[in-house]
Amino acid sequence: MLVGWSAMFVAMVRTPEYRPNAAAMLDADRTRSRWFVAVEGAAWALYVLAAFVAPVVIVLGLARELEGALYFAAVVLILLGARWFLLDLVFAQRRPATA
Repeated sequence: MLVGWSAMFVAMVRTPEYRPNAAAMLDADRTRSRWFVAVEGAAWALYVLAAFVAPVVIVLGLARELEGALYFAAVVLILLGARWFLLDLVFAQRRPATA
């Protein structure tokens, strides 16, 4: 998932039609408060950690009694990641209204 997101960002930076969008995303991060960026980064890190740990615990069989809950958690995390990705795509394509 992290590799996919990174590949999407690299593709956006390298292609001429998406270069303005990537620059706008980087500028938006610079204009946000440090507190907001820190909270967003912490939320993303927790999400990636949970999305990575749940399948690893399932595959290794470390918590057999919680396997059903871990499968459910993995599916929910995948759906949340898809929602986050789609919202990022939609809002990255926003253009300012022209008068």
